[in-house]
Amino acid sequence: MTVLALLSSSTPAAAQEAQTDKMLHAGASAGIVDVVWLAAALLDQPLPVRLGASVVVAAAAGLGKEGLDLAGYGTPDAADLVFDGLGIGIGVAVALVVEALHNDLDAPVPDGR
Repeated sequence: MTVLALLSSSTPAAAQEAQTDKMLHAGASAGIVDVVWLAAALLDQPLPVRLGASVVVAAAAGLGKEGLDLAGYGTPDAADLVFDGLGIGIGVAVALVVEALHNDLDAPVPDGR
């Protein structure tokens, strides 16, 4: 019976569902980072504040979601936190690239002398 349970949990459909869940965790965390980063940028906050606020809010969301899962509102999974962390890293990378491009566009153009 245990063997059947293990085999049924590794079916392609179950694997696809688990993979989709992990991608949702990563994508949601990246999105939270970038939305908070944008809000802080629009409020003219310095780079360390934008970085700190976006990471803290995204991490709190991921931890809060796993806390709800532990409380019985879902299925707790430590791997979800790993993918939350990956999403936070991706979100920070995207925000830093956008910020660098924006700052480069704001740079004064040399007059050619």
